[in-house]
Amino acid sequence: MTVKTRYSLDGSKVVRYETVTEKIRQSAGEDMLLHMDDKRVVVIDEKAALYYPNPRKTINTFAFELKTKINAHGNNQGWLFGKNYTNTDYYLINWITLPDDVKDKHWWKKDIEIISVESMLLNKKRIQDFVRGVFSCEDDLFGKYDEPDYLEKFMDTTDNDYYRFRYSLDGSKVVRYETVTEKIRQSAGEDMLLHMDDKRVVVIDEKAALYYPNPRKTINTFAFELKTKINAHGNNQGWLFGKNYTNTDYYLINWITLPDDVKDKHWWKKDIEIISVESMLLNKKRIQDFVRGVFSCEDDLFGKYDEPDYLEKFMDTTDNDYYRFNDFYKGKGIRLMRNIELPEKPINIVIDKGYLKKIAELHIESYFNKAPKKIY
Repeated sequence: MTVKTRYSLDGSKVVRYETVTEKIRQSAGEDMLLHMDDKRVVVIDEKAALYYPNPRKTINTFAFELKTKINAHGNNQGWLFGKNYTNTDYYLINWITLPDDVKDKHWWKKDIEIISVESMLLNKKRIQDFVRGVFSCEDDLFGKYDEPDYLEKFMDTTDNDYYRFRYSLDGSKVVRYETVTEKIRQSAGEDMLLHMDDKRVVVIDEKAALYYPNPRKTINTFAFELKTKINAHGNNQGWLFGKNYTNTDYYLINWITLPDDVKDKHWWKKDIEIISVESMLLNKKRIQDFVRGVFSCEDDLFGKYDEPDYLEKFMDTTDNDYYRFNDFYKGKGIRLMRNIELPEKPINIVIDKGYLKKIAELHIESYFNKAPKKIY
């Protein structure tokens, strides 16, 4: 048997393993215990696609339970986020291949020989972060991954109990807006306040790709800062996860198009007419969850999105201050970059516009001499 390994248990070795036989512990997500050489005990919950044998011919997916009719703990929470399954550290998920002539979905109750088992060991927190990232891309599901009653009602609205993830200000209306002029508040991520008809005040942080005008010709991405050399608060935390930027509710990100003959990267210091501005309004928590999901796919970066010192050391190991997230959708459109040409020498996660369109609350283009238009 060939065993392929990619994710490690932090470099520790298994001294011995123990099978859990007590039903109450099994029902709480404890099927196997790995006793490690560093004295830790790692709890494994084994899952199998029992009803779908012969996966090579029929399925290439695995189902993670978010809601159930009733579980052994008397509630309807699924095992991925349920409060009664907190002991689990890893999932061992399995696809089972049987002889081609086996048709019975309850095959395990009979004396049938298994041909092979394909298995994956998944860090529970990692798959949870990934699912949070997926949910962050959906208006009606954002943040609802651990709300089984809501999910039940949502599925009642779908066709054939099926919903494919594609990726507002909650229906409220803006009564008035206010521009923030105090430098200290601007440096904390407050550029504009939206006063809503439900009495809320929504804080907007405006960001622009100033150094890259004419985006239609040169860039199709936006950079979100994870680390900076030094910020106005005396630390090196970037604005996406930094502790000094917690007031921000939304980002208004902008791509600016200038006349073709403008080459100066400091064009805004001169009297130059802007042709158009493409803008997206992004919920901050949503883009944060999306980035957590991206980081969850990488061994060396898992959970490190808000650790600027670690990111600095990581980028020292890369070629040309550049790292592509190869394990997130085959590396398409998302990467880490360190820009040593800027005074703040930021480390950014650079995300393709295609992903951002799916997350955006609003996507418009504004012009110098005509009305703005909404982009669909």
